[in-house]
Amino acid sequence: MYRDHSNPDWWCCSNIVPDDITSFHNERPTFLVSIGCSTNSFWDNWSFHSCVAESFLHDEIGAIGSLGANTVTYSQFNDLVTWGMFDYFWPDYMPTLGCQTEPEFAYPSYSLVAGKLFLQQQAFLPYASNTEKIDKTLNLFSFLGEAYLNLYTEVPQPIQANVPPFQSEEVQEYSFTIEEGALVCISKDGEIFHVLRSTGQPQSVTLPVMAAGKHFTVTATKQNHFRFEQDVTITSGNQGTTESHILDLELFPNPTDGKVNLVVKEDLKGKAVVEVINLLGERLLTHELSQVRQGETVTFDLSMFGTGLYTIKLCTENGCCSKKLSVK
Repeated sequence: MYRDHSNPDWWCCSNIVPDDITSFHNERPTFLVSIGCSTNSFWDNWSFHSCVAESFLHDEIGAIGSLGANTVTYSQFNDLVTWGMFDYFWPDYMPTLGCQTEPEFAYPSYSLVAGKLFLQQQAFLPYASNTEKIDKTLNLFSFLGEAYLNLYTEVPQPIQANVPPFQSEEVQEYSFTIEEGALVCISKDGEIFHVLRSTGQPQSVTLPVMAAGKHFTVTATKQNHFRFEQDVTITSGNQGTTESHILDLELFPNPTDGKVNLVVKEDLKGKAVVEVINLLGERLLTHELSQVRQGETVTFDLSMFGTGLYTIKLCTENGCCSKKLSVK
């Protein structure tokens, strides 16, 4: 977040212009809140550069979205909008004011609406002349980014899930367990079969008939949790109907400089797959294991992916588990 003097292509402190952004070294997705004059003036033609917000969005290591002002701003009124936005993300920020309700997902586009509503609701603005400034402030902020972009408001955690990666073609009921409160979607090739709320207890859904070798996907999302996604393979005969259970694994060292050791707490029989997933939910590495014994160590080198936080996911015919790994 930036709050100081500015113009379309300049932040006063610490004196940043668009050309400086290419020298930044952000390693994780960043969201930009710029409460400074004109830094979201995406239509401005007199500036040699794109405005500050556009420059961040266009650069690979810049930002994934932006909230900011399109023109000259009024400090007191900006502050009220900002307080309302913060109260949307963290309702205990102003426990007796603001929205007083915690959103299911923290959408920055919605936070801007909450900030403008908070500005309109304040009765302590003393002068009639403020009406004009309020009206201008309501129209000078804009959101650049995807409408349903969702932000973490605290350190995200993995979703606890027991989702079998295999399903027999002879069984139409698919059973899984995902921690309470997640939004779960069952889909195949973009076609949605089911959308439901997880209960934290075993749940079942009825699947359409699918031939062996086909796949469907279980996706779960929850505020301040990493997105969970599991591909499920349809198998022939009774394969894959074994009752699932929660696996366990150990990763060390953690944090690591790249090389990590994986140790499983039981014998892995049949097909087992290890996946490395980044913060965006992208699969960076898939490695198949076979006949790994309890306590046996499997070593991976993740230094090629750079520093950051990753999910190491292990799936077998009997269940899945995942652990977070920090590469420094």
